[in-house]
Amino acid sequence: MRLADSDALIAYEVVDGFSDVFSDGTTGIDAATSTGETYDATDDFFNGSAMTLVSNAFTAASAPTTAKCVILYRDISTTATLNTDCTLEISMDGGSTWSTAFTLADSGTNVALTAGGGSTCDVLTTDTLTLDSTSGTSMKIRFSTLNSKDQAIHGVYIRWD
Repeated sequence: MRLADSDALIAYEVVDGFSDVFSDGTTGIDAATSTGETYDATDDFFNGSAMTLVSNAFTAASAPTTAKCVILYRDISTTATLNTDCTLEISMDGGSTWSTAFTLADSGTNVALTAGGGSTCDVLTTDTLTLDSTSGTSMKIRFSTLNSKDQAIHGVYIRWD
């Protein structure tokens, strides 16, 4: 996955995983299990102050033991605290059970958005998470906003080994 940031180019190693930048609407989102989300079709993002955004399932070639994530994120409320006001989890069994949450960190990189009136979003990253279960290949992620603080997701990338 490559993210353009002014004149710089940030590259993230792609092994097994999936990416969804919401450029074609809700294709990568499981609408049946997502709640409280609003999709902005003009600027291609989901937002909400009490949102649970669940991806569609992607099939891993074999049961992974670790995972890592990159998210294009914007704190609309300007008061949200990562890992307190939002969480990110992974499932290996199509969403029946969810692993311990990733620890989200701001990479310090901002990406200019082509839509959204010239605004920018933060690039959030995670450390490598050892998955709670070692069985299953139906991979899903779940991003939740908490505490009534409006936040937006412009894209998500997850990789697993």
